[in-house]
Amino acid sequence: MRRPAQSTLIRLVLTVIGILAALVLLGRELIEAPPSPTVVPPPTFTVELSPTPQSGIVPIFDIQMTEAPDGDSRMAGERVTTHGIVMAVFEAGDRVFIQDSAGGPWSGLYLFRPAPKPAVGDEVEVTGRVKEFKGLTEIEEGEITVLSQGNAAPEPHSIATGDAAQEQWESVLLQVENVSVTDPDLGHGEWQVDDGSGGLAVDDLGSYNYRPAAGDTLEFLIGPLHYSFDNFKLEPRSVDDIAADIAPPPQVSACQIQGTALSSSFVGQVVTAQGIVHADLEGSDRDGFYIQHPDCDGDPATSDGLFIYDRGRDLVSTGDEVVVQGEVKEFFGLTEIVLDDVEVVSSDNELPAPVALGPPADADASQQYFEAREGMRVQVASARVVGSTNRFGEFALVTADAIDGRHLFEDGPVGELFLVDDAGFGPFDLKVGDNVMGLEGPLDYSFGNYKLQLLRGPMIAKSPDPGKAGDLDEDGDVDSVDREALVARLGEDARGSTDPADLNGDLQITEADLNAWDDLFAHLTLQPDEYTVATFNVENLFDDIVDPGKTQTRQASSLLSADELELKLDKVAEAIHDDLREPAILGLQEVEKVELLEALAAREEVETDYGAVLIQGPDGRGINVGLMYDRDRVTVLESEQLQGCTTLSPETGGPRVRCDRDGDGTDDGNLLYSRPPLLVRLVVSEASPREAGGEEQGDVLWVIVAHFKSKRGGAEETEPRRVEQARFLASAVNDLLAEAPGARVVVLGDLNDFFDSPPINILTSEAPLGNLWFGAPEAERYSFIFGGRAEVLDHLLVTPAAVEDFARIDPVHINADFPGSWSEVADTSRRSSDHDPVLARFRVSR
Repeated sequence: MRRPAQSTLIRLVLTVIGILAALVLLGRELIEAPPSPTVVPPPTFTVELSPTPQSGIVPIFDIQMTEAPDGDSRMAGERVTTHGIVMAVFEAGDRVFIQDSAGGPWSGLYLFRPAPKPAVGDEVEVTGRVKEFKGLTEIEEGEITVLSQGNAAPEPHSIATGDAAQEQWESVLLQVENVSVTDPDLGHGEWQVDDGSGGLAVDDLGSYNYRPAAGDTLEFLIGPLHYSFDNFKLEPRSVDDIAADIAPPPQVSACQIQGTALSSSFVGQVVTAQGIVHADLEGSDRDGFYIQHPDCDGDPATSDGLFIYDRGRDLVSTGDEVVVQGEVKEFFGLTEIVLDDVEVVSSDNELPAPVALGPPADADASQQYFEAREGMRVQVASARVVGSTNRFGEFALVTADAIDGRHLFEDGPVGELFLVDDAGFGPFDLKVGDNVMGLEGPLDYSFGNYKLQLLRGPMIAKSPDPGKAGDLDEDGDVDSVDREALVARLGEDARGSTDPADLNGDLQITEADLNAWDDLFAHLTLQPDEYTVATFNVENLFDDIVDPGKTQTRQASSLLSADELELKLDKVAEAIHDDLREPAILGLQEVEKVELLEALAAREEVETDYGAVLIQGPDGRGINVGLMYDRDRVTVLESEQLQGCTTLSPETGGPRVRCDRDGDGTDDGNLLYSRPPLLVRLVVSEASPREAGGEEQGDVLWVIVAHFKSKRGGAEETEPRRVEQARFLASAVNDLLAEAPGARVVVLGDLNDFFDSPPINILTSEAPLGNLWFGAPEAERYSFIFGGRAEVLDHLLVTPAAVEDFARIDPVHINADFPGSWSEVADTSRRSSDHDPVLARFRVSR
């Protein structure tokens, strides 16, 4: 709620009444006074509430003037065309203030991201919809027509500081005089001045090299009156709007700004720097360009390059030598100058020679290595893809000779890792194992990673797309039809290195391949006393309905259209049928509701008669864990949701739901899980026909499907919740074993942490749970790839009785190695999710 202002209309009416009263008195005096020889006609007064509009033009006064207590425009929501002089431009034209040349109250208006972007002194018409943005009247993304240029800006209206913060002065150019700085730091670049009539906030949208100090006195201070975060504030446009002795910005070099530390010592200072533009990404989502000072100081520990953020203005070209002025900032780890002014000294200069990248394996040394080249032009002769192209157009690389094998594992040396982004060129649809040559561009930094921004296309050597061994008809199944096809091809040459008939890789189709096919089929085929258990995070399996109480949007990946859902179900069903071979027990994560599991079970691709269990939890988006089970082999005896109560704040990643920790009837805690574990007690039997009415024979199994808190929000910041979730789950397992010693318990799911992490260590030390992953070959131990690091996030943990029945574990690598774009490709299980499913085989005890 803003401070209400006295209406100008009311003031004008009162003025007219006063004038009329004066005329009455004047008439009385004329009657009573002696006659004058000269007759003077009475004066004429005209009251104009708003300027007479041109055809179709709505005056700013009519948009702004309001008597509403909240200050909202009476024209909010209407599409209008208005007219004014541009008197302030901030953030490279994203924030513009215009004003009626007559000035006065209600004469200013704020424009957000108008197009094209105007300059100060432009006389403009702007067409757009009037909007109230958190109390600020504005036209957002209006269409600008420049009528004339170089006009004098309206004169500022002089006002007392205590009177300025009123609705009628919003977006009007104001001037306060003889003020003192009463608070030099209100936070977020704001400060406060006072001329004795009351305080007024001052903000830093504009660029000025003035650092206020308490007690400073200023002859004047000028700027449009802005409104944001529930406060009016003056916005000086430049040093010319502040009557203070302000030194010119210091001239410093890129290498001085970068220094040897991870953060610049010049942060917060307005500086001038010079360099050659070696990469112009003004038209990309980077909204800026990179300069480099060749041979800046000769010190390899300091970078000669720097990113200049100009909010996407088309100001420079590659090869320009420029002088830039602006404030030095660390934008989430990237040292940059936020541009105020740029001068092009010369053009078509030779670019600095690119520096070859060869980072060390040690992570700490690597950080320093990359930091010393941040913003510079770099190159990589040859590199290997260890992280496929993600939805942001990025892929992860290491130099070609950095590792053996195809993956860079999170528990190994990861210093060589860097990303390639597509702001300048691309994207490229690459998978793990592809090779890339001739990379060149600026070394950037964002979202915690160093990235090479491509300016031209590299050479790409894609690794063979591996078919499924033994699947000659490429239908996803390995079955008797494939064997018949292989027999028919005996004696032929293989059709390339990925021929599914050439199982031994000798490029010939021989009896050896037939024997290998028989061995493979025997491996894939379950014996009657065997069954499989799998875990699969299916990544945002939602429908298109917004459920009550949930924050479900497409932007949050919590709504799928009907077509998207159809494709998603198709891909997940193919993964279940083709790659998991329809396990008897399947634990799933990131499923919205049980109806989606039922829809999955009903897919044509799925042949097993699956039942489903899912109990919805308190997650704000609506993701839950669930279980699918083969009705012919599994009988569900009971199911329940597990939930704890914690003292941890919801800020660490839990639901904002209170609970009673000690049972005294007072809510003194918060729920532990957003996605509570699902406990299901069931019986799994041998694969043999059941007798009607016969007793159920088989193993009693307790399955716990879990999904721990992710690392979104920071690994360290969220770890306490995963630790407590693990401790709660370990206690639940111990409780089961106390009731049923020797019970077969399987804990499975996306636990969002690694082998040697505290949460996993708690599960395997505080409860007798063994991690089945150690039964897989080391090169296969991953279920997720994050930024090029191959990780195990999806676990299968079992009690000793279940270990005795364990036969083998098979990570099913159909997702993590492949580009995110494949999630939109039909008729393949690849990239049905961002996680790989994990499959384990057990025997029914006799």
